[in-house]
Amino acid sequence: MKLNLKNWSVILLLGCLPLSAAEKTKSKVKAVPDLDRVWTFSFEELNMLDENEKSEYAQSLVQAVSKNKVLGQFKEATSEKDFKTILVSEEKWTAFEKKMNQQCQDKKNYSDCDKVARLRVDLLNKYSTRK
Repeated sequence: MKLNLKNWSVILLLGCLPLSAAEKTKSKVKAVPDLDRVWTFSFEELNMLDENEKSEYAQSLVQAVSKNKVLGQFKEATSEKDFKTILVSEEKWTAFEKKMNQQCQDKKNYSDCDKVARLRVDLLNKYSTRK
């Protein structure tokens, strides 16, 4: 059987149809939040920060409590002084971190948790450019 140019164009056109349907489907899919991301520092990471960095992180988190419904549930993090006691105790920090991770597994809390995660990342970025 001899294929002419007209037959090839039909074959090529049919071959492209599934691709265009897949592209349309891909564009309609919403991004799924990454619920396994790192929301806070681990206790080991906290201990690697110097006192100024810890203090800045504590201030940032305490300020976020008033604006953040996820952090607002942590009554122990309402003042910088209270929060600093959490930062120095592995047991208290681990409990706080676990509670935070549980809250952040709920998709409705993702945007609030993302703000908390950005506090951590911003602090890391700020001090990572040291010479």
